Amino acid sequence: MENRRSRVALDLSGIATYAQVGAAFSNAMLRTAPLTLPMMMAVQEICDRTALATGDILGRLARRKVLSWAERGNERKDHSEHERLVPARIQT
Repeated sequence: MENRRSRVALDLSGIATYAQVGAAFSNAMLRTAPLTLPMMMAVQEICDRTALATGDILGRLARRKVLSWAERGNERKDHSEHERLVPARIQT
């Protein structure tokens, strides 16, 4: 029961987005559904499997990967160029 509530709470932003798109485009976007639905399902499946395998959410995994790339780049380049290319690290 607890998992269902969290999924419903997270989908509220999706409902607002879909309502805005529906109001703007009416049925014109409906013909894209056969193409986009399988792609959306595949992306969701990849995200779910990644989260299950690692035990961490996709956003945190992406942040960790980007920060590791930025830190490796810092070792190879001089500091002034690195500051220009990579934003400051956010403390979490």
